[in-house]
Amino acid sequence: MGSRLNPQAKDSIRRYRLRTWLGLLVIIALLPILGLAILAVWQVTVQDKNASKTRLLDSARALARSVENDIIINTTLLKSLATASYTHQTSIEQLQSWLDHAQPGLGRLYVVSPHERQTPTSEHDKLPPAEFLQSALDFTDRNRPVISNLYFTSPLHDPKIALGIAWQHQSIQQVLYFVLSPRRLLQLAPQLGSSETSLLIAIVDGNGKIIARSRDNDRYVGQPVPDWEKLMSLPRTEKFFEAKTKEGSHVIFSYEFLAGTPGWVLVVGEPLQAFDARWKKPLMQLGIGGGIMLLLALWLTSKLSGYILRPMRSLAKEARGIIDNKYQELYNTVEYSSSRILEFDSLHESIIAAQTALKLSTQQAENSELKYRTLAHTGALTLWEANAKQGITSITGWQELTGAPNEHALRWNWIKRVHPEDVNIVRQCLASDTNDMDCEFRILTADQTWHWVRAKGSAIPSKNTSQGWIGTLEDIHERRKMQEHVAHLALHDDLTKLPNRTALNQHLQQMLSRTTHGHQSGILFLDLDYFKEVNDTHGHETGDALLTAVSARLSALARDNDFIARLGGDEFVVVCSQLSSQEELALIAKRIIQALSQPFNLQGLTIHIGVSIGITLLSNAMSANEHLKQADIALYKAKENGKNCYVFHHEINTD
Repeated sequence: MGSRLNPQAKDSIRRYRLRTWLGLLVIIALLPILGLAILAVWQVTVQDKNASKTRLLDSARALARSVENDIIINTTLLKSLATASYTHQTSIEQLQSWLDHAQPGLGRLYVVSPHERQTPTSEHDKLPPAEFLQSALDFTDRNRPVISNLYFTSPLHDPKIALGIAWQHQSIQQVLYFVLSPRRLLQLAPQLGSSETSLLIAIVDGNGKIIARSRDNDRYVGQPVPDWEKLMSLPRTEKFFEAKTKEGSHVIFSYEFLAGTPGWVLVVGEPLQAFDARWKKPLMQLGIGGGIMLLLALWLTSKLSGYILRPMRSLAKEARGIIDNKYQELYNTVEYSSSRILEFDSLHESIIAAQTALKLSTQQAENSELKYRTLAHTGALTLWEANAKQGITSITGWQELTGAPNEHALRWNWIKRVHPEDVNIVRQCLASDTNDMDCEFRILTADQTWHWVRAKGSAIPSKNTSQGWIGTLEDIHERRKMQEHVAHLALHDDLTKLPNRTALNQHLQQMLSRTTHGHQSGILFLDLDYFKEVNDTHGHETGDALLTAVSARLSALARDNDFIARLGGDEFVVVCSQLSSQEELALIAKRIIQALSQPFNLQGLTIHIGVSIGITLLSNAMSANEHLKQADIALYKAKENGKNCYVFHHEINTD
């Protein structure tokens, strides 16, 4: 430590430090770009991941509805057989003979009476589980079936499903039911393509056993599914989970419970490797590309720093010469090595003139420097200076902003052009005892429109008793318009421009928080009939056009105080308030059914659809979600009643 560094060693250290700072500067300059790129790619991957999940969920829901329709078809056949037996006094053997002739191999028919529960006959070794028979005998609604879980006529062989309805025969409550193979009740298309990329579809009964499967169906029917307990532990709002297939591969599943069954679940799964590949690959590519660009930028920085350092060393010598020679003439002490960088040559001239500028350090220069540093900090559009007692004392740019001469803004006259609703905001800002002001308000411009501006200012330190201020008026009109537009998008559906689910929940919560006097309010939950067929036949573009046309008809039917929202897919909600009676709500539902039953002319096509409506009345005793659930239940009842009709929730028989 006793020896000191020679000048060359000092210069080497300085060069190293400058290169380091230049490298850091490049990294800092690139970080926002890399950050924005990562954010953009991340948002795209998140959207793609969510879109993939949505496709899985939509597939599960569509397939669930299809399976429910298959069950309804078999139920209709069973009801027809029961009606024939009751009307024509046809025996079970005759019905079985007719069934074998009409649909060979469909299944076997059985009848069970209440007294047979505890006294099984020799044929009862083929009967389904006791809980199925108990439920069927206790269930008096002939319009709805009772379905059993999967069971076996012998251990681990010949899986069966029972489908039955309550049947009144000679004043005795009986159960007429099919015993049939799962292959005849439920059929899934076999999987096409590799199992590493294609979807896996399965139907599982309430005990976690496979009823039908799109891959190796005959091999796995009747076997328990992996991770069944995991699925059952999930909340009903969580529609996705990761699990293993029977083959041991990792899959992400979406699922849907089947209505009218003892807890059956339809699951649609995609291999996790294929699902993750869509969003992991772009991130990896971005990381490799960003690293290469960063290394290239640092290499170029190192080369550029050597070119910059040469004139910098000469300038440093000149600066030291000013100090060593007590502000004497520099030409007698240091020779400047000219460069091709204009700024360095200009700096060389500035150093020569520095000794003169340093002698002019007065109080007036200090006050001026402080004033313009403050101005540079706030930015510039319309510049102003003010006094706490006199108001604005000088201003530039007022005429360009408002069309009025600058003199009209002096003192406190400028407040006359502030929007009446914003005057209190401005006065509160002026009354603040801080040394900075920052507020946004509207001002009347030259074209007689209200324009959003931002007033920013800072107090100028002064020894005088009267404090001075300096600041700007900044144009923020476009930014405010963009904020309002973003807020609108967050609450509206992008396709139909109707309010979305978030806006609907806010509206319902506001309605439920208000106390109504002498008026009723209700929710109409709409689901388009045959919309899936339109999508499958004519494509999603026609489907989107149909949804837009439906929203237009609903808007045309709406009253002034009605609220219409699209929940997604082909589901809409109409919230009606200020109703005089329940009959008025039914009349609105009839008008909607009539309007949407009229043909749609779309892109040269004539489209016919219908609409099923579930209705519930608003009550302060329930939440918004509970109301929507009631309306959804009524909607499914309308679907069961034949579609293109409406059902009130309170009219549903829950016995």
